[in-house]
Amino acid sequence: MDFSTNSMLVSLVVGTIGLGLFRYGKKQERPPQLLGGIALMVYPLFVTSVAGMLTVGGGIIAVSPGKFGIAVVSPPLDAAGNSVRAQKAIADISNALGGNPYAAAATAK
Repeated sequence: MDFSTNSMLVSLVVGTIGLGLFRYGKKQERPPQLLGGIALMVYPLFVTSVAGMLTVGGGIIAVSPGKFGIAVVSPPLDAAGNSVRAQKAIADISNALGGNPYAAAATAK
C-alpha cells in the first residue's frame, strides 16, 4: 500500500464522496446509490495508485456559470484519457439546456 501524501489525500476524497453517496442512498431508500457509496468507500483499499483512483471510469465535470453543473462517469476512454460517452452526454445536455456561456444571446425582433 502506498502511504504517500497524494495517495492518502485522493483516498480520503474518494471515500468521503462514497460516504456522502451512501448516506444519500440510505436516507432516500435508493439501493443503487447506497451500493455505489459502499463501493466508493472500499475502492481505495483495493486500488493503491493515485492514477488508478482518479481515472477509473473516466469522469468529466462541466459547469455552466449561473445555470448548472454536471458530472458524468462512463467508460470507455479516448486516447487523451477522457470518457467518450461523457463528452457526448455533456454536449447533448448542455445544448438542450442552452448551457453554452459563449453563445450569442438571441435578440428580440
